[in-house]
Amino acid sequence: MKIVIITVGQPRNQNIAELINEYSKRCRPFMPLEFEHVPEARGASAPEKAIEQESDGLLKRIKNRDYLVLLDEKGEQFTSVAFSQWVYRSIGEVRGRLVFVIGGSHGVAERVKKRSQVKIALSMLTFPHELCLLFLTEQLYRAIAIHEGMSYHH
Repeated sequence: MKIVIITVGQPRNQNIAELINEYSKRCRPFMPLEFEHVPEARGASAPEKAIEQESDGLLKRIKNRDYLVLLDEKGEQFTSVAFSQWVYRSIGEVRGRLVFVIGGSHGVAERVKKRSQVKIALSMLTFPHELCLLFLTEQLYRAIAIHEGMSYHH
């Protein structure tokens, strides 16, 4: 089972990028983790056009057998323990890749929401998408630590 995180844009802040890299390195001995990025819609005349353009890029990277998890502020919220249990249950049940999607600053088109099997909220707060990527990567590592009984999660 491969876990893929697809984002609109890449982290611009080098410190955040380094932290994402650190957590992803920690994850890799336990689960294959890959990142894919679609370009941000620069110069779009309206937010709706940016959403459509970015959503096209996201959907082009989704395969038929992928289990799509959309990070969405209205999604289901988990404790870290419940998230760990959900991740490992999903790994065991899903036939394709487990794909997490982080949309752009204006969100994603309705067709991306409809394609997703699950919507997850990292928080009721709104964060920049590069911080969402960092938080998701850290939570995946925490899910591993919980599952493996490591001391990272107390």
